[in-house]
Order: sequence, then C-alpha cells, then structure tokens
Amino acid sequence: MEVKVKNRKTFESHTFLWLAARSPRINLINPADQTLEVPSSFLCKIEQPYRYVLVFNDRDTQDAMRSYLEEVIKKTDSLTMDLLELSHKPHQEYDSKLGELRNSVEYKTAYDLLWDQLFYWKPGEYEATLCVVSDKPKREFTTPLVFSLSDDDIKRLRLNIIAILENRLRQYFGLQPFLYHFAYPRDTEQLRSQK
Repeated sequence: MEVKVKNRKTFESHTFLWLAARSPRINLINPADQTLEVPSSFLCKIEQPYRYVLVFNDRDTQDAMRSYLEEVIKKTDSLTMDLLELSHKPHQEYDSKLGELRNSVEYKTAYDLLWDQLFYWKPGEYEATLCVVSDKPKREFTTPLVFSLSDDDIKRLRLNIIAILENRLRQYFGLQPFLYHFAYPRDTEQLRSQK
C-alpha cells in the first residue's frame, strides 16, 4: 500500500510507503501506551472493515536527512555528557545546552537542509492517490483525492523541523517533547474524490 502525492501546480510528486498501523482507540489514562503494528496484509470486508489508522512515510526524504540527523544526535549527546552524573537537570542548563546545540555546525547544517531543500510542502492543491493491492484476486485499487494546504498549514508543518532537531535534548532533560503538527482538511468538501 502506498500514497502518491502530487502538487497540482508544479507536478512535483512524492511516494509515501505504508510504515505502520495503529488502533484508533485512545488510552486516556496513558496516551503514551499507543502501540504500532508493522505493515502486513489484512482481511477487509465491507460489512466488517478493518478500523486502523495507517501511517505512511516518505522514505526517500527520510534517507536523505538521516546522516544529518545522526550528526545532530551525536552533538546533542556530546553536549549532555557532562550532565550524566546529575540526578536533577536544572532548567537553566537546558537553555544553555539548547543555545549551544542551535549554534553548532551540525544543527545549522541539518536545519538548513530540512528548511531549504527537503521541505517540499507549499500552499496549494495536491492530488493524493492511495494504491492498495489485493492478493486474491490479484488486483490494484486506486483512489485519487484532492486536498489543499494553506499558508498557515505550511507554517505549522515547518515547526516539525524544530521538533525533529530538538526533542532528544528536551527528553534528556525530562521536558515534554514538542508535539508534531499536521494539516487536516477543514471540512469534507476540501477532501474530494477525483473519480
């Protein structure tokens, strides 16, 4: 299963592969207990649909940024080595270490790469085509859908760059990680089939 997303103005396209599935149920007592399942086949009947949230990722972009992110992780770890012995990590130390991290060559290089080169979302209309392959009978099902992203959507999505680069440091200090931002259709009219 995959989703191909194409910018309808520039025709730039990206393929998102099925990464995982998770139950739509939410554990209100401990939301961190959400589990993911690795991709596999499943039976799907009209009268009893498989109700899972499917997670897709752009592996090409992930591969392109991997080595840069690994350098940021190494830098983060080296900045916190001197604090390993402390049982309490004071907040002012976090601010100091965050400043050092943001001023590092590793951080700036990764930030520039993510911001200028690998972030491909732009305001406008996109066509997303979901492709599902069945086994018996061997068939391919596709469903094209159109959605749009606003300037505000793009601003929110760009904030994920900060979360990607800084959450390791936040978690080391026991701080709540930055949440990731998503863009959703504002109404069902915005997400429309192109059959």
